[in-house]
Amino acid sequence: MNALLSALFLALLTVTSVVLSVPQLLRLIRSGDAAGLSATSLLFGAANYTAWNGYLLHAQAWGLFVANLLATLVWYAVCALALRQLRPTASWWLPTWWAAGLVALAIMAPALLGPVLGLGSLLTYTPQAVGVWRAVSLAGLSPTTWSLTALEGLVWLGQSLRDGLVGGVLSGLIATVAAVSVLAAIAWRGPSGPGDPAPPRLPSAPLGGSCA
Repeated sequence: MNALLSALFLALLTVTSVVLSVPQLLRLIRSGDAAGLSATSLLFGAANYTAWNGYLLHAQAWGLFVANLLATLVWYAVCALALRQLRPTASWWLPTWWAAGLVALAIMAPALLGPVLGLGSLLTYTPQAVGVWRAVSLAGLSPTTWSLTALEGLVWLGQSLRDGLVGGVLSGLIATVAAVSVLAAIAWRGPSGPGDPAPPRLPSAPLGGSCA
């Protein structure tokens, strides 16, 4: 029974991790609009995703490793498309120093890497979870991605509790809370903030016609 439950957890985690950023990626490909996305969150996320791969590989948590590796590739694609439009300048410095610190920690004190990465999820999610309430427009955000983030956080939390991974527990909890914040902002404010111009009024379609 325990083996079956563990297999179900890993399967759900793999699916949610891989599919997690796909709606956001597709939205960027279709619209080219990165409005509402946080460059700082994207850069911290790229550093953390990469470091998690090393940590999970060392811990021989193979299911979590495969899920995280596939999710990393999708995250990289989102970063490549979004950062090209956001053109961050000052946003690069802190994530770069953070990545260097993770490398040093992995070499000098690998046992601390997991808990530090768990807390490091705050760096990935907090700028987005807070910034979403201040952004002028949320048109570039995918609600589906953040719904999946909440689900992934809960699954990651459950699997990490089973595996005894402190970092995973912290990461899952932080991801879930951040996703709830983003989804609440989207529901409360809608895709356009108060500073956005009102969309042009389109002529009514004739009876029986369709609007694409």
